[in-house]
Amino acid sequence: MVYSGFIILCAAIVILLPRLVPIGETMFFWASVLGFVVSFITLLAVSETKQSASIVFTEWVNQTGWSDGTAFLLAVGQAMYGKGETFIQASLFVLTSLSRFPLYRLCDTHQ
Repeated sequence: MVYSGFIILCAAIVILLPRLVPIGETMFFWASVLGFVVSFITLLAVSETKQSASIVFTEWVNQTGWSDGTAFLLAVGQAMYGKGETFIQASLFVLTSLSRFPLYRLCDTHQ
């Protein structure tokens, strides 16, 4: 029920207030950046034990069972997928789908 209400609310905003979508995207982007910075600072402030920079940036302790290269690529891939790839791919998919949709061309005032 909550999920359906959320989907209906999001669809209503996109359909009825399309000019507010870029403002919302910008707002959510900066909220995400601010949340990351606040979380990062909070975690650094409350941790009791700090490692030296040489351990953090020069030593690599792989306890995953994967090879070093595979573990690194999986970690980087997961970080990129979590933030950027999902949103970019979803936006591009919607844009390419809409540009092929005939009704969208009828409503487009920029032709």
